[in-house]
Amino acid sequence: MIRENEDLHGRRNKMNYMKKVANMLGVELGEEFYLKKGNFKYKLVQSGLLFKDGGWYDASITLGELLSGEKEIEWKPKDGEQCWFIYADIQEPQFETFSYTAYHDNILLSRGLITKTKEDAINIMKEWGWLE
Repeated sequence: MIRENEDLHGRRNKMNYMKKVANMLGVELGEEFYLKKGNFKYKLVQSGLLFKDGGWYDASITLGELLSGEKEIEWKPKDGEQCWFIYADIQEPQFETFSYTAYHDNILLSRGLITKTKEDAINIMKEWGWLE
């Protein structure tokens, strides 16, 4: 099992770019996330990318796939983040603030009706036949 502040050989890292990598991928160090079309939970730490399977284990190959664009992180809004909400009875996506304490927001999120971009929201509405 890997410790967060050590590399694969148990050595502490002096120079580290993982915070920049996390920022580039749109997450924060230590933040848990899923990949699109994946079941494991992941997180970026100072030592690299880890996946959870009981404990936390090295996922260096997956990190390479993320950096090359072969795999993507599944976007999930943060509490208080502005994002696009899709409603069946409104012809245009709405730019609103997401709240994890709002039951309605969580229902829309679970159904894929909250997106990061307006373009994604419009594409979903077209796909579902809510827009032409």
